[in-house]
Amino acid sequence: MNKNKISKLEDYTVKARKIILERYFPDSCVLSTAVTIELCKKLGIKGVEPLSCTVVAYNPELTEKMKEKGRFITEQDEFNDAEYSVGVGFIEGKHNGLKGWGGHLIAVGKDFLVDLSLDQASRPERGMNFTPLLWLAETSKDRQRLKDFIHGDINLIVMLENGCTLSYHRIELDHTVSPDWINKDRRIDIVKKVLDNNNYNYLP
Repeated sequence: MNKNKISKLEDYTVKARKIILERYFPDSCVLSTAVTIELCKKLGIKGVEPLSCTVVAYNPELTEKMKEKGRFITEQDEFNDAEYSVGVGFIEGKHNGLKGWGGHLIAVGKDFLVDLSLDQASRPERGMNFTPLLWLAETSKDRQRLKDFIHGDINLIVMLENGCTLSYHRIELDHTVSPDWINKDRRIDIVKKVLDNNNYNYLP
């Protein structure tokens, strides 16, 4: 993407998430991703698709410990009192649309990823403050990592400026059973509100 589209997408997704949180719960990842994809279409950004996944967020203290040990730490008995992690998309019993949708949904393009509802993993008391994530694969190595992640070959690791680490893992889970995906009026209304507030002309 060019810098202008990146800037607009970042601005629009932040505004969209604010609107979503005024109406829905923080774990509204399906609606948030549907809105992201529609905003990309309006900006002329092609090839953006939804992807079902889980994500684990590690706080700065745990990130530093993992760097020192050279490996990921997943067992709670290895944590000290300052170290913490949050998992999103691991909810048992909510799959297949029986009680909602239990995974986590993000939007992926050929050289970027958008996790609009990452803020649901925020734990300020643990040094974990998240906002909508727009991760750019700026190098050939990053683009290959993103491609491998999309294909389900590897976890995608994202290091954030706030000292936290994210680990995304692709899962096979049908997001189209979610009411937030089925009801298109929800996303259309939010996208319209975002674009109207920015005096943006709809692309054909």
